[in-house]
Amino acid sequence: MKLLEAPVLSATRTRQLRVLEFLYDAPGRSSSQETPIEPLNGELGAEQVQDALQALVDTGLVASWASIAGLNGGILLPAGEDLVERVRRVRSSTVERNKAVRNALLHWIYDQGLGAHPTLDRFLDSEHNQFHGQPFSKSELHQASRWLRENGHIDGQGSWGGGIPRPSITAKGAQVVESGSDVNSPNAAPVQQTFNTQFNGPVSNAAVGSNNVNQTATTVDPQAVAAATKALDLVRETLEALVQAGADRAALTDALDQARSTDPAKEPGLFRAVLAKIKTTIVAGAGGALGGVVVEQIERALELLPG
Repeated sequence: MKLLEAPVLSATRTRQLRVLEFLYDAPGRSSSQETPIEPLNGELGAEQVQDALQALVDTGLVASWASIAGLNGGILLPAGEDLVERVRRVRSSTVERNKAVRNALLHWIYDQGLGAHPTLDRFLDSEHNQFHGQPFSKSELHQASRWLRENGHIDGQGSWGGGIPRPSITAKGAQVVESGSDVNSPNAAPVQQTFNTQFNGPVSNAAVGSNNVNQTATTVDPQAVAAATKALDLVRETLEALVQAGADRAALTDALDQARSTDPAKEPGLFRAVLAKIKTTIVAGAGGALGGVVVEQIERALELLPG
């Protein structure tokens, strides 16, 4: 039995570990006499206990002799005793628990869907809330949410002395989940070289060299410029991940080059068209939460930029 392969166990593995620990903790545990497992029937279900015990016997962790009624109890073998002790050593490690709850929480937020802001404490009732069969504490959860926000994997307002009550996943966080990376790794969600796109000087839109046209200057709100900057930087940072998700590299690269050479002070309409082209390319090819997060950022910029 490979119970230490991953910190989040399936329901079947969790039941097997529960039976194993029950036998380990039995008062007066004997190497020659079976420990009755009937007390677990009410907790896990009689059929589930039988299945779990049979699996433990099949993997050489427990010895048991079947009667007409099935398996009535078990004797913990040295391999089973060693496994319980190793699981408990891992569980008691503060470092391992902190690393595990960060990954579990990020995956849970991802599973809630793009743009969702779930209530943080609902995590405690989810299947993600376990570390080798043992739940995380609310304190561990709140600490993990603060760490994820500080490292750019989630967004949300903090609370005094608590965690991030209504978190949402960022593009960086979605990339970690979709790439199968460990959020604790320094190389989690690697990004391309970041270009900080800055637009300086007055930003306005005027018809140039046109007849019978009323010249009306349209000033671009600084928030629109900031949103456009953030959207372009996000696309550049996540370019490789977007391509891996199915987006057309050539189309994205061409659009990014065009955006770099377009002056929104003189051609805000063209700049909007470039952003729209990038959005269309991502929607057509890059599914998943990452593509959705990037598109959402582009849409915010499009809403703020003048047409």
